[in-house]
Amino acid sequence: MLVGILSGVACTRGPEIPGPFLRADLEEIEAPGFSVDYPVQIQSNIGWRIASNEVYDWVTPSLTQSRGSATLVLSVDRNAGTSAREGKIILESDDNSIREEIHILQRPLSQGGFSRIHEIRSLERAGGYTIIQGKIRGFVVTDALASNYMENSFAVEDSFDDPSSGIAVCVSGDRYTAPKRGTEVAIDLAGAHLERTGGILTLALSDNPPVGSATALPVRPDTLSFAELATGDYESMFVCLKECQVVEEAIGGVLASSPGITDESGSLLGRLLVSADAPFGSETYGRGGGRVCGVAGAVRDGVCEILPTAATDVAFSGKRIGEKPGIQSLPYVFSFYCSSQTDGACKYINYYKLYWDPVTLLTSGKIADDKDDTIGASLYVSAYASEVSKSYGPNMWAEAGAHDNINTVGFVSLGSKTTPTAECGWYLDVPLQMTLPEHFTVTFGMGGNTYTIKNWTIYYSSDKETWYEGGHYSLDHIVEGGSYYLFFSVPIDCEIPFVAGDTLHLKFIPEGTTAIGGSNNADGHGSSCFIRFHSSIIISEEKEGSTPAPSNAVWFEPFDHLTGGVDYFLGNKVGGLANFGGRQIADWREDQLRGMGGHDVYERPGYAQIGFVDTERSGSRREYHNTVGALESPALGVSGDLTLTLEAAAYRSPAIRPGAAVTTPDVGSPDIPTGVIELVGGGLINGSETAKIQQMSTTGAFSTHTFTILGATPQTRIRFTSAPAEGEFSRWFIDNISVTKR
Repeated sequence: MLVGILSGVACTRGPEIPGPFLRADLEEIEAPGFSVDYPVQIQSNIGWRIASNEVYDWVTPSLTQSRGSATLVLSVDRNAGTSAREGKIILESDDNSIREEIHILQRPLSQGGFSRIHEIRSLERAGGYTIIQGKIRGFVVTDALASNYMENSFAVEDSFDDPSSGIAVCVSGDRYTAPKRGTEVAIDLAGAHLERTGGILTLALSDNPPVGSATALPVRPDTLSFAELATGDYESMFVCLKECQVVEEAIGGVLASSPGITDESGSLLGRLLVSADAPFGSETYGRGGGRVCGVAGAVRDGVCEILPTAATDVAFSGKRIGEKPGIQSLPYVFSFYCSSQTDGACKYINYYKLYWDPVTLLTSGKIADDKDDTIGASLYVSAYASEVSKSYGPNMWAEAGAHDNINTVGFVSLGSKTTPTAECGWYLDVPLQMTLPEHFTVTFGMGGNTYTIKNWTIYYSSDKETWYEGGHYSLDHIVEGGSYYLFFSVPIDCEIPFVAGDTLHLKFIPEGTTAIGGSNNADGHGSSCFIRFHSSIIISEEKEGSTPAPSNAVWFEPFDHLTGGVDYFLGNKVGGLANFGGRQIADWREDQLRGMGGHDVYERPGYAQIGFVDTERSGSRREYHNTVGALESPALGVSGDLTLTLEAAAYRSPAIRPGAAVTTPDVGSPDIPTGVIELVGGGLINGSETAKIQQMSTTGAFSTHTFTILGATPQTRIRFTSAPAEGEFSRWFIDNISVTKR
């Protein structure tokens, strides 16, 4: 029994360990006479090299040695001779134990019995021409799966470098079977008919041509200019146009709309022909410059047609040709908003992780930039760190109240006892394609921990050398996990002009050594020095409007004199700053009040917010509570029957996104889409003393609502408020209130 057990143990096998291997997926290559690249997949778990290259004068390998698996590209030169040539490339392992050979045979460019495609094209006659004899070879450049070519047809080329090397082939009736792209076909011309079909020179066959003997190859486009393509010499060839873009009027469309394309001139020079049946027909394309590939079609009135074979054939970037990056209007929002409740899942910016440098004691560099490359804005950071604090940030956090933030530690002033090797701060660069107004506002969110420096200053510059002081702000509450994310709005009065082509440089710099917690020792050590730049940075102009009043208005209020606060209708880009309003009605100027009254009504740019929830200074998001607001009109001053029209929208937190915590009140119980209207001083509204504004828009747009007022007196006032149930939120927006006689 013991012998049996020992025998069993002795026979137990461990995991199989593969021995050394070296393999090529192509061992035989038959190449055409024109220049072509063949990618060869090398599978190996050892080091290897090209030990012998018998065809070194006409085949160039992309690698001469490597370790492990790799792609070896063999570039075969044109064979302009009259005979075939052959040879081999020998691969060997570094220890010479394994040998692999790749045999290459290349036909001459012209071979007995076969004509070149350009010779066949030269036979074209008006009304068609039947070819009596001869043969041609060509490689298929259309993709049958693309469904973007003439019915029962494919295009072939016999050179990727020479003009007049392509032709369309059509097989009649139900005999047609689409050949695979990259394979060679050998076409017997006996009985073939040469004709123009849809403007394209076409060989009409009665049956499918057989597959040729050459090794299948990747189709390579010939890069051309618009002028070269317009000659028609590249018809039915796979081509590429660089430095082109869709015409201005085609921006925002889909490929199946067959958009026009142009170079920098803006004139229509080409057209992308894409069938509605193509699987990529519904794909959109970029607005900017780039390259487009496809099979060259007909040239009609100087406009070149190109038929893409896949969505990847069209690659346009965000910028138009010659267009410089930069913002073109205000407001501009540099947004930290995350598309889901996932750290780092930024929707509008690219975030870059930075690391501590033990020599400079700094964490510094570009930390984020705008994903829209037509903008070009970038955020940089320079923060002091020690051995104690180097492990704390910077990180990108998706915060439950949409105060999504980039946080780090160690912001200290140059005057602190721990003097950093460089100035600490946040730096935002914003290229301009507009002239900035002389007065603009920078709005942003920021918060910090106990030993974060309390006092900060914004500076601005056009060259990063001469800096001008913009304004001061102070962090007066300590961030405590989901609370005290402070909002700031700093007006800038420019001492220098900023015009299109300039870059606005902003820096947010800590001053002094006083910490938020009261200590006079903010030296940048430890995790208690966290500073959070949150929600967004908004550059805006506080500009009054001028909405015309209806000719028959008894009372009209467009709120044109309100300019403060964040524009909620900028959408989720503003993140947690969406709740940031300007001054409340008790602090409005006379020209803003215009006879109105009320409480807890807040300024927004060009409209008003009724009701408020303090998301800035609450100790916890679970402690948020609703404050009901009320806006009251001046006395209407007329008697009789009237019509009331207004625009309204309900507030909805940007935190309502995939993965947001529904346990927090403004996410799990969002603001109600209902407002209340009351008449004070006489009259009925819709047959009662009060009426409800039902189904206010919650999609980031105003909706219009109309009511009937009967029996108004000169003393009648209209009060706009809300009546939420206990625990509900009832912030809402109002604009363009109009009262007219019926």
